[in-house]
Amino acid sequence: MDLARQLEACAHPWARLIRILDQAASTNDEALEAARQGAPHGTVILARHQTAGRGRLGRIWESRPGDSLCFSVLIRPGQTGHSSPRLTLAAGLAVHRALTSLTGLPLHIKWPNDILWEEKKLCGILTEGGSASGRLDYAVIGIGINLNQKEADFPPELRPTAASLLALTGRTWDLDETAARVLQSLTGVLQEPWEAVLAAWKSHCTSLGRTVRILTPSGPRTGILRDIAADGALLFQPDPSSPPEVLHSAEIL
Repeated sequence: MDLARQLEACAHPWARLIRILDQAASTNDEALEAARQGAPHGTVILARHQTAGRGRLGRIWESRPGDSLCFSVLIRPGQTGHSSPRLTLAAGLAVHRALTSLTGLPLHIKWPNDILWEEKKLCGILTEGGSASGRLDYAVIGIGINLNQKEADFPPELRPTAASLLALTGRTWDLDETAARVLQSLTGVLQEPWEAVLAAWKSHCTSLGRTVRILTPSGPRTGILRDIAADGALLFQPDPSSPPEVLHSAEIL
């Protein structure tokens, strides 16, 4: 059963807003253009084959047909009340819930946008947006999940740090079925109070309270990940004698 029919079967509010593309350079680019053209909240664009998906810090997310689940969701913040950083964390929690429910695997979340099995990346999330009159007018949540890659399918340099559901479970995964479960989870999370979302997110982040190495625009740094702020920012303490710094742009290495 295709994605739209699966969502219709459970009366999902976005069931009639699904766009399936055989191929796209980037589903985020397609969704951003749709947003600028006035597409409604909840529009979902899924590509069977994504040729130039983007990750954080300008990284390219590559996939072959059937290997990865790549889709983007258009969010109108007036419908959710969430800012772009909050949407990234909410999407991470939604994906975590869906994948742990489907697989039973002990997955965890790395700030701000990765789903990991042990130290291997299974999913990445990129949130981009557009503003009007100084306020966020729309946001696009791009989700890329490694589904059916064998270890040999990853570039040699990524094999120590990349995972797929096939490699972890020994079975092949259906793109539409997996997407439907993630979208059901996402709409549920977006209806929850932000305080509950943030608390649940933190419970799955194994880096909190630990010494981490991060990459910032000014270079790598080492310190303690103290907490996640109410707006989704990282509270990073490089020196035990100094108060934590609030970082919105960084990556945990």
